[in-house]
Amino acid sequence: MTQLTTLQNLSREFDIKRTKGGYDVVLFNDDKTDRDFVIALLIAVFRMSRIDAQSLVSHVERVGKGVAGSYSSLDVAQTKRDKAISMARSENYPLQITVEKADES
Repeated sequence: MTQLTTLQNLSREFDIKRTKGGYDVVLFNDDKTDRDFVIALLIAVFRMSRIDAQSLVSHVERVGKGVAGSYSSLDVAQTKRDKAISMARSENYPLQITVEKADES
């Protein structure tokens, strides 16, 4: 499998809701938040590998949003969102992150 194919497969993964009936933490694209900061945030808060974090950031830049994490607990999803927003605000970045109910289907 080529590296491009691997990145395309990872990119598709960020489009789907991964925990049926759970809660997705959704990251939105903006023109002000530094790409390297977002990658570091994804590694620190969502425990992503560097490759997964880079792939998600590329996906968000293309599509406008992507799932950073999917959790069965609303409390866990909100805590992850709040920690990520706090980190972004402490660096004066306007990064938008929401918690959305995952599709039941």
